[in-house]
Amino acid sequence: MSRKHDAALVALTAARMPNLFPGIVPVGFQPSPGSGQPFKPYAVFYSQPGTDRQTRLTGPAHEQNPRWTIHCVGSTADQAEWVNEQVKGALVVNGFGVVPTIAGENPGRFWYSNPQPVARDDDSTPPLFFVVAECGFRSELI
Repeated sequence: MSRKHDAALVALTAARMPNLFPGIVPVGFQPSPGSGQPFKPYAVFYSQPGTDRQTRLTGPAHEQNPRWTIHCVGSTADQAEWVNEQVKGALVVNGFGVVPTIAGENPGRFWYSNPQPVARDDDSTPPLFFVVAECGFRSELI
């Protein structure tokens, strides 16, 4: 995984909702509801290198498997689920994963998963709600 994979993900998601996605890693402080500052729902992406593998024993083909864990955060459970829908809608259109454009690679379609139900974060006051999602794709170097 590299920064160009991160850039492809940001380009796809930011195009759909430019004010919703602060970036790949936590960026700055998001004020909590009740703090007197405006709160907007947001998504935070945590990149993971995934597992690379050699796809051919006799040749240079190399497959990368970049993936991300996403936290979709809102002040209500419905708001957190809405953020999740926006992210998924940017990466999966009409049931098919979007194919990112990455120079020097032949990427496959994005996959998207929600391994956990919506959860409540009682460590913040008032509580926040979040949905954990995972996404990624396979990409063979050209």
